[in-house]
Amino acid sequence: MVTGVLSALIAFIHTISRHVHVVLKLRADRKTVSYLIHGTLFFAISHGLREHFIIAQDSATVEINLTHASVWVAGSIAALTILRDKYKNMMSAKLLFIK
Repeated sequence: MVTGVLSALIAFIHTISRHVHVVLKLRADRKTVSYLIHGTLFFAISHGLREHFIIAQDSATVEINLTHASVWVAGSIAALTILRDKYKNMMSAKLLFIK
C-alpha cells in the first residue's frame, strides 16, 4: 500500500511540475522586462525556476509577475528570494518588482 501511495505521489509531482512555464515580455518602453509565471510553484520546480531567468542580460528594471501562479511551499519563496538577491547583487544593481 505504501508503495502505491508513493508511486501516485511521484506521478502527481511529475505531472504538475510540467505545467509551470515562464513567459518573457519586453515592455514598450524597452527598459522593463517582465517574467510572467504560470502554474504551481512547489519544491519540485523551485530549482528549475531560476533557469528561466537571464539575469545578466535583463533590462535595468525587472518584474516577476505571479498573478497566474500558485505558491505552495516555503521552498518556492526561498527560490524567489534567491532570484531577488541575484538581481540585487549585480554590478549594476537592477530594480526588481515581484507582484
